[in-house]
Amino acid sequence: MTAGGFMRGLSTGSLFSSGGGWEIGAVRAGFRPQWGVEFEAMRAALWNQTFPQANPGCLTGDVRDPAIVAMTTPVDVLFTSPVCRDFSVSRSRVDAENVNACRPMLGLATLDYVDRLHPPVVMLENVPAYARAAPYLRLVEGMAARGYSVTEAAINAADYGNPSSRPRMFAVFVRAGSGVTYQWPRPTGRTTWDAALAYRLPHLPVASSTGALERNLAAWARVNRQATYPLLFVSQKQGVRDGTPDYFVPAGKVAPTLIVGHSALTGWRVLLGPDDIRRLDGAAAAALNGFLVPGQFPRTYGAGVKDSVVAAVSGDAVSPIMSEALLRGIIWPAGYRPAR
Repeated sequence: MTAGGFMRGLSTGSLFSSGGGWEIGAVRAGFRPQWGVEFEAMRAALWNQTFPQANPGCLTGDVRDPAIVAMTTPVDVLFTSPVCRDFSVSRSRVDAENVNACRPMLGLATLDYVDRLHPPVVMLENVPAYARAAPYLRLVEGMAARGYSVTEAAINAADYGNPSSRPRMFAVFVRAGSGVTYQWPRPTGRTTWDAALAYRLPHLPVASSTGALERNLAAWARVNRQATYPLLFVSQKQGVRDGTPDYFVPAGKVAPTLIVGHSALTGWRVLLGPDDIRRLDGAAAAALNGFLVPGQFPRTYGAGVKDSVVAAVSGDAVSPIMSEALLRGIIWPAGYRPAR
């Protein structure tokens, strides 16, 4: 038996591919990304730049398009990460352009690819609430009807060394008769944002306050009279100024913290000056989402791409740290022949 991705020639395909978080982890585990499907052309282009050897590469369009389904090729592992906006508890707004009855059901398109390709393993990722959503339950029923068993787990990527907390639900579907078995990976321990960004802190550009800091502190102030907080995102939606999220870094500190204090005269205030505020650049954003590859970005992430784009893509995509850990839980049977 061969565990994880150490068997030569194993391949992957993905749906709702974003910038390739699944695939970056897959490459680290020894797999070959073959194709993806991504609706947004910018993200698909970033995927293709990162994996230039993939064939046919990341296809741009609607996952339900029969022409796109027909262009995909057999793979050993199929990844799917259906649109999560309708299920995410952090959703702060609804974009009218995409609100319709079918968007929550997009994940069911996974069945079209399963019918065409019959992959031995399908891996799904989404926000925790998706595990109770009707689209997911229908998908499980559809996969069962096609001979797949499912195992599920709620996992926080932070427990596997991801610098930021990213709780997600994962499901692994295994096709009956494939001989494949699955074992969930054990947590490997946590790291810190400070450690992930230590080499970048002196080089982050200065930024001005946007008011989000004060809004966040107001909520915390209701339960804490004085506190020291770790370095934090000001805008989860990457909507600050030119689209680049801010981080607040006290100047001159190796381990950055955000300090607030309270007085009867001024109430709650931030104990930082204008020079203490630093802007997150693309490399730092990706590092915080687990995209760092031994001291470097994956190919072209951040090179010629706006920091706001890198931040958005790395924030939305599956954490490569989690992808790699999950793939190593696959146990392939002796004599398994990679998909062609």
